[in-house]
Amino acid sequence: MTYSSEPKKHRAQIASSTEERRRVGKMTMPLPELHVPPHLAQHLADQDDSPAEEATVIARVEDLRQQLEEKKDRICLLVISGHLTGQMFRVEQRCVHLGRSSECEISLRDNDISRIHARIEQRDTDTFLLEDLGSTNGTFVNGRRVKSYLLQDNDRIQLGRSTILKFSLHDELEELFQRRLYESAVLDGLTQVYNRKFFDERLQTEFSFAQRHKTPLSLLLMDIDHFKHLNDTHGHPAGDQALRMVAQTIQMALRKEDIVARYGGEEFAVVARGILPTQAAILAERIRMKVEELRIPIETAVLQITLSIGAVTLYTQAFHSPEELLQEADERLYHAKRSGRNQVVAERIESW
Repeated sequence: MTYSSEPKKHRAQIASSTEERRRVGKMTMPLPELHVPPHLAQHLADQDDSPAEEATVIARVEDLRQQLEEKKDRICLLVISGHLTGQMFRVEQRCVHLGRSSECEISLRDNDISRIHARIEQRDTDTFLLEDLGSTNGTFVNGRRVKSYLLQDNDRIQLGRSTILKFSLHDELEELFQRRLYESAVLDGLTQVYNRKFFDERLQTEFSFAQRHKTPLSLLLMDIDHFKHLNDTHGHPAGDQALRMVAQTIQMALRKEDIVARYGGEEFAVVARGILPTQAAILAERIRMKVEELRIPIETAVLQITLSIGAVTLYTQAFHSPEELLQEADERLYHAKRSGRNQVVAERIESW
């Protein structure tokens, strides 16, 4: 039963009435007997002083129709199988190449994919041609091997044996939704760099790739010095600000193909493909220096922090698993900490 705005006296009468009748058309019918506890009757009587409810916003039909009919003009490739599952690539050029080479516009690190595996060329507004470029393990569309194929919305493109991409046309809202869905799964919420789960999976993929193709792979493990003291002295919001700024600084020092992840509380990890031990040490030192130059403003002070870094490269030294590589980087990080902090250790010292 809905009560309109009535005088307090009349509200009390409604609460206690048993013979009220309502009119429907020309008919009247008795209301069922209503038992209202005294405290509820008083509450109803006091409603006159409560603020009015917000009015419902009325949307124009034309606006709703325009949103529903928004043009699907964004060409996207969504990885639905493979080590980058969930990632979406936006096709923004008339011709893009797909392959494991970092020179490809869409680079997919999979051992079964050729360096330059295939390409997608936009012939006109609604025509997209997929061509295999002599790949070793073939290009497939919807399960059938092809040399060339005119793609349609929702076609599935398989490169090699395990990587499958869904070709689709999206509007702005659909693309934004898919990107946010992927980012929520792989990014650290505070720092917006990759999370530990993504790092573990990516390190496994990169390690296998480097072993098979006999290419170097470098891993940097770094830790913010005296971070607990920073939190205890200035509070956790200051610590959060430091983490965000350090993550951003590391990210800006890397190449497009490298990744940085938040490995633990105040620890970060970098995976850099194709660089030798000397280059890895130079990269680590550059990151250390940039972080040392940081000035982090908070309410009560301007903070300065430092990093300790352990760097290791899969190249001449034998590592049989990603875990062994990670353990060596951790030992070098520990040695940097023990030796005074704010430094890079990029070589193994036999006396450890």
